[in-house]
Amino acid sequence: MTQEQVDLDGLLQEALLLKKEWTYFSSLFLHSDERTKLLHMHMPAVWRAVQRAFINSMVMSICRLTDEGSDNLTLTTITLKYANDPRIAATQRELNGACATIRKVRNKVVGHRDLKVARGAQSLAWSTDDIRDSVMAIEILAVQLGKIIENTCIHIVDIEWKPQVDLLEATLIYGREHSKEVHELIIKHCDRTITALPA
Repeated sequence: MTQEQVDLDGLLQEALLLKKEWTYFSSLFLHSDERTKLLHMHMPAVWRAVQRAFINSMVMSICRLTDEGSDNLTLTTITLKYANDPRIAATQRELNGACATIRKVRNKVVGHRDLKVARGAQSLAWSTDDIRDSVMAIEILAVQLGKIIENTCIHIVDIEWKPQVDLLEATLIYGREHSKEVHELIIKHCDRTITALPA
């Protein structure tokens, strides 16, 4: 493997963990109002802490994958080499747009305690939709970079969250077809997959 392939593989591992976290988080807290109310009826302080931990972790992971700067190994810095490719450039713009709010959340709430935001002098409007959009944008860019760098197509398939399973260990499997439903936009571009499966 070339250094670029090794670098991309490391970033894909991070993207896979991010996708897992989003799957668990959305299954616990966004799947249904009834489930969320039930969780908060029993040990509400614990579930608030879990919810906050998920959000903080996903925010930091999104930024680790997308931050700019030549000293950072991110999807964004790898993309600079392919800036002349119109598809890559368009996807990078979409990624920047999707992640812009999340970067503000990292800078002003998660990574630092911004004075104006903390004192209420400045508001920061955001929602879990911003996390979802960032996760999807990261996945699309990873697919496109995989096609160029590894001459293949990469897809990180959703893990179906099951309440009876405490932990799902994901395994990266190269070149294996997977029959689960995936985003239509990704399907259009995929002929080879990195699939997240329970261990």
